[in-house]
Amino acid sequence: MLLGLRKSFGAKIFCFVVILVCVLVISITGKNTQRLSSFLSRQYQSSLIDSTELIGLQVGEILSRWDTKLNFLAQRIMQAPASERPDLLDRFMKSEKGLTGLQLQRLDPNQVILVSAMTGSENLPPFSEITEPNGNSDISIVIHPSMPNSGLMFRKIQVRGGGPPVGIWLQFDIRVLLAGMKKSKGMKIFLLDENFFDFTQRKHYSALVDQTAFAGKILHLIKQELGFGYLGELIQDQREYLVAYYRPSIYPVYLLIHLDASAIQKGIQSFIFEMLKWTLLFLLVAVLIAKWMARSLVRDLRGLHIGTQQLAAGRFDHVVPVRSDDEIGQLSASFNLMTQRVLTLMAGEREKARLGAEIATAQVVQNAFFKDKSATNGSLRISSFYQPAAECGGDWWGRFSLAPGKELIVMGDATGKGVPAALVTAIAYTTVHIHVQDIKEGRCSSDDPAAVLKILNDTLYQTLKGVYSMTFLAAIMDSVHEKLIFANGGHPFPVFIPTDASDSRITQPARYPFRFLIQKNNTSNVLGLDADTRFTNEVFAISPGDRFILHSRGLVEVADEKRQPWGNRGLERFLKNHAHLETHQLCQDMISHVIDINAQKHQFADDFTIVFVDFVKIKDLAA
Repeated sequence: MLLGLRKSFGAKIFCFVVILVCVLVISITGKNTQRLSSFLSRQYQSSLIDSTELIGLQVGEILSRWDTKLNFLAQRIMQAPASERPDLLDRFMKSEKGLTGLQLQRLDPNQVILVSAMTGSENLPPFSEITEPNGNSDISIVIHPSMPNSGLMFRKIQVRGGGPPVGIWLQFDIRVLLAGMKKSKGMKIFLLDENFFDFTQRKHYSALVDQTAFAGKILHLIKQELGFGYLGELIQDQREYLVAYYRPSIYPVYLLIHLDASAIQKGIQSFIFEMLKWTLLFLLVAVLIAKWMARSLVRDLRGLHIGTQQLAAGRFDHVVPVRSDDEIGQLSASFNLMTQRVLTLMAGEREKARLGAEIATAQVVQNAFFKDKSATNGSLRISSFYQPAAECGGDWWGRFSLAPGKELIVMGDATGKGVPAALVTAIAYTTVHIHVQDIKEGRCSSDDPAAVLKILNDTLYQTLKGVYSMTFLAAIMDSVHEKLIFANGGHPFPVFIPTDASDSRITQPARYPFRFLIQKNNTSNVLGLDADTRFTNEVFAISPGDRFILHSRGLVEVADEKRQPWGNRGLERFLKNHAHLETHQLCQDMISHVIDINAQKHQFADDFTIVFVDFVKIKDLAA
């Protein structure tokens, strides 16, 4: 069972709800039981006090009526002749029910009996046995010393006109006093005389309750003439009784009532029984609710569990039903959203993989566009370095041998980078190859690099309509005729480094041992933006020992950690200090320097290309 509870979430919910209902019902029942017990106790005490007072008032009313009539009778008898006294006494005895004897006597040393009467054969006890127990008190009530169910009431009366007082002894049936008492179930009534003897059982109260301490406490409280009240709880015969008392204002009798407190326990038991019935009802309802909640919750959680299994199996298109707007429903909706995002991500990854494959293919194709890093044609030595910023770059350079010692060197830099830039370079590669083929077949001049720019510009504009453009440099290096013919379409200027820094081809006075070859005519525009752009050729005389550097825009746009570009000024400073180096060393130092100042080291923000061309002297060439 415990194992099943551990494995079943629904069983846990079911048990939790049932236990919660039971705890709540037990807690409410316990608190209400305490409150009910306190309430019933107060109610029973109040009811007991009221009942005791009511019965006590009835007893006091009878005693008061007798007392009044006795006072009036005594005055009449003392004023009437001796012959009329028996008749007055007889009429009084007949007027009150329960009177069994009456005696009137003077309270003087002679103790003369003035008149007496009895309803039966019994006589009053000897005077010595019924002398007033409280000495010279005006009134006294005691049990009859010999007759069961009988009591004696003594009354001292002052006779009008003076003379010694008279005493009246009234013998009465105690059942008359108890006749009006309505005794309820569980109630015990004790009517005590002034000596605390019960009239009916003829025993002292302490002997009746069998607890001397409690009886002494009660008798002490009664003697304080408090009138009526609640005296406390009494344990007798393994039962608990509530005790209340009443004392008539001027008559020395005491009414005590014991009420069985088991009625309170029965009331509490009845309440608990009712609560148990309601508990069973609540428990039944709770079971049904818990079963419904557990089934609903487990159903949703089972759907989520199945969804996770489907997800683990690779079925990402599985949808978990959303049946509610609560937290479980929100979790199901979030799960579905997660799977949708996973599908989207996987689709994106597949697209990336496809694009990666296409880019890899494009990279393979583009790599085929580049010639070997180094080459020799007669006295011309060519070396290069190319660093793309992405898988596919926007830089492209190429060399084409037109004749011995004569090379067409081109370099382009397409706007942007990546696949679009690579497509532009592909167009340039194809266009230049077609034009070179025309040159070799004699359809075009071999000394007109501007024609290369014109044809390529027309092709780019017609194909891309100005969306993409390209800077381009075409140079014909002719070592035989010792001339350089170049045309520039917005590309960085080539750098000329002579053997001697005092060479007249360098602007005098020479500040740097090199020169940027700037077209004397206006520099042509970038290719691909305008179909009417004109391109011109520039001729520059060269000599053995001359060196040239062609580079793309990315070389001078390398930025340091402060985002400051290296720029043409940086290139100038570098060449000023390193132009004297041999070409290979110059190339290595330049690349190392650029990598050092680049903020991301080997990761460049743009493609850059460097091509070195040496016009080697004959003796160096032989070496």
